[in-house]
Amino acid sequence: MKSNYKKIIGLASIVIFHFNGINAQTEIIFNPSLLEPDQTGYYVSGVEVDENKDGTMEFHNKCDDYYEVPTSPQDNHHETGTQQDFSYINCMIMPTCEHKGTAIEPPVATGYIQMAPCLYMGTDSASISAITTPPLQNIDSMLMETSSDVSINETRKIPYNIEYSKDNGITWEETFIKDNVATQGGYRITYSSEQSLEFDEMITASKAAPIIIRISTNDASIERPNKGQYVKVHLIKIYAEKSSASKEINLNNKYTYRVQEFTVLSEQNCAFSLYNNVGQLIGKGKIVEVPLPGLYIAVASDGTVKKLIIK
Repeated sequence: MKSNYKKIIGLASIVIFHFNGINAQTEIIFNPSLLEPDQTGYYVSGVEVDENKDGTMEFHNKCDDYYEVPTSPQDNHHETGTQQDFSYINCMIMPTCEHKGTAIEPPVATGYIQMAPCLYMGTDSASISAITTPPLQNIDSMLMETSSDVSINETRKIPYNIEYSKDNGITWEETFIKDNVATQGGYRITYSSEQSLEFDEMITASKAAPIIIRISTNDASIERPNKGQYVKVHLIKIYAEKSSASKEINLNNKYTYRVQEFTVLSEQNCAFSLYNNVGQLIGKGKIVEVPLPGLYIAVASDGTVKKLIIK
């Protein structure tokens, strides 16, 4: 019987860490009040809305609460870049704005960067809203201050995830932290070995080699109470060593793969892990099913990485 093979393209160039040295352990701070908003972002450019439904458009920007589009939750959350050595994608920078709701004591810091719900996760159309640390080593603890856009109750939680990568964000480890903003007016928590077994694993990994940490939201399509929501991040403070450099290398074609009827097969009959385009694990083994066409990342058992475009 004739096999039906889909076209597959291997991309061998990849960026990995190469470290020339490590700085002294210190407080690594991400302070949203000092972020520079994008000129096209909501804080500066704002939106025109018919506030009173009378046919007259009114302009709103900065801390005015007119950015949400219920049918398209990432609208006005398109600021992407790197500041203070942290990277962010599909976020909204609000440097002078306060939390909503009743304040915790002491209050969370003024100013925040807001993550929107993620969209279409697990597909080739995935759109993530996230904040990512610089490469870190010898992590001790991480403090976060967050608040929510809406009130919190048993049927509506404000979830976020903390995960880590050993390969500069190409793939993300299976162990991650799932947490929720505790109150609308603010949530302050320090993650450490004592607080979380999952964070202890991140600490252990950072002692062997540099890692990066990513904070992201849940998918908007998840049913309540864990449906993706807006999460305001007021402060991140990490006690760790910041790594100094990286370089680009070219990986060889030691391993090759083919796709037959939405299944990826190792042509060397070797075990591998398959990730989607935002680093989520799809499956492990010598044969892994693919949910949809798109960009995937195959990681062999010896760590050899290959990007696969499946059409």
